[in-house]
Amino acid sequence: MRKLAMSTVAIGAGILVSGLAANAQYFNYTSVVTAGTVAPTASAFGVTVASASGVGYNIGDIVVANVIPTASIGPTVPNPTPISTNWSLNLTLSGASDFLGTPAGGPSQTFTFTGKLTGTEGPGGSALTDTITGPASETYALNGGYTATITALVPGDGFSSPGKPGTQGQIDFQAVVNAPVITTSTPEPGALAMFLGVSVPGVLLGARRRRSK
Repeated sequence: MRKLAMSTVAIGAGILVSGLAANAQYFNYTSVVTAGTVAPTASAFGVTVASASGVGYNIGDIVVANVIPTASIGPTVPNPTPISTNWSLNLTLSGASDFLGTPAGGPSQTFTFTGKLTGTEGPGGSALTDTITGPASETYALNGGYTATITALVPGDGFSSPGKPGTQGQIDFQAVVNAPVITTSTPEPGALAMFLGVSVPGVLLGARRRRSK
C-alpha cells in the first residue's frame, strides 16, 4: 500500500510539471519606432517615442515603446507646448525558451502598429494622450498550437504620460498566450467494455453469479 501511495505522488508531480511546462509559453519582442519624434526648439518642448524590447509570457502587459519628453539646451521654455504627432512602430516577435528550456514559437514575425500622441509638454510635466490608429491586435503562432495575441490597449489603460524632461512614460500592449483547443469524445459503454476486453452482458452475468453465492 505504501508503494502505491508513493507511485501516485510521483505521477501527480509529473502531471504538475508537464502542465506548467505546457502553459509557460514565452516569446521575445522587439519594437523599432519609425515615426513619432517631435524635436525641441529654443521656444518649444519636444517628445521622443523610443524603441523597447523584452520577454512576454502567458498574460500581462508588455512595454512596446517609451515616451520621453525633450527640451533644448538653453533658456527655459516657460509655457507648455502643444504636442500632436503620429507614431509608428514595427513589433517583431520570436520564440523563446521557457523555464524548462523548451523552445517556443517558430520563425520571427513582424507587425506594424500606429498611434497618435496629443496634448501638451511643459516645464512641470506633460498631459499627453495616446490614441491607437491601427491595428487593434495581431496574433503570433507558438509551438504546440499555442498563439500569442498582442492587443493595443484602450486610451488610459495602455499609456502612461511622462512627467517633466528627464522622466519617461510608456506605451503598453497586452499579451495573452492562448492554449490550443483540444476536443475529446466520451466512448459508448459498449465500446469501453470492448476496449477493456469484456462485454457488457458478461460483466452483468458475472455480477449476478457473485451475488447468488
